Amino acid sequence: MTPKKLNSIFQISRLILRRDRIRLIIWTLSIPLILMLSAVAYDNMYPSPQERVNIISALDSPAMVSLMGPAYGVDNPTIGVMTAAQTILFAAVAVAIMNILYMSRHTRKSEESGRLELVRALPVGRHDSLLAAYVVSILMNLFMGLFTALFMILPQIEGVPIWGSLTFGMSLTAIGLAFSGLTAFFAQITETSSGTTGFSFTALGIAFLLRAIGDIENPAISMLSPLGWITRVEPYYTNAYWPIAVSILTFIVF
Repeated sequence: MTPKKLNSIFQISRLILRRDRIRLIIWTLSIPLILMLSAVAYDNMYPSPQERVNIISALDSPAMVSLMGPAYGVDNPTIGVMTAAQTILFAAVAVAIMNILYMSRHTRKSEESGRLELVRALPVGRHDSLLAAYVVSILMNLFMGLFTALFMILPQIEGVPIWGSLTFGMSLTAIGLAFSGLTAFFAQITETSSGTTGFSFTALGIAFLLRAIGDIENPAISMLSPLGWITRVEPYYTNAYWPIAVSILTFIVF
């Protein structure tokens, strides 16, 4: 990649950051803040281990598993385990929606509004705008993951260790990148922003449905869904990293 091309991608990335600075700040801070407040609330509501055991055990019913994913950490339900078990799936869906809207905005929607044609009238490469959108997507998801880890650590709640918080943040970064890549792929095979967004949200819905069916009936089915992978990370408990690696690999492939 030539210095001229790198400079072109850098300048378009700066333009995206400048145009979307408010959106990006809200997106990258709101989800970590909600997760931190959830941990603080659980710490106040369930101070005793027995209360936490009762809550985690209740998550093991088919209805709750279909909504929140498989329950884990019943033998050691710390505040970290409780927070992650009850929020990781909803947080992953929120992050996926964030990336779908972002990538659609800076591919087909940008083209429909004429902004992309204006940029391409300048001395830039054909794919520089897409590469710049990827660069900002990576930064957005990395910062969102880092803020998640930081915000979970800040209250210094017992049972919310640093490494588990970093794992939690990395899992959200990974799922965000996976859906960012998926949306960019749909942008290449559709002609409109509504088509890109529609296909991407359909894929998200199918991913949620496959995970729900698989978690209740056959775990192998859940492995067909990125949301199924992320619920197997189990932050603050097993801290599994293979789902994070698979999600990042999915992003690279797309």
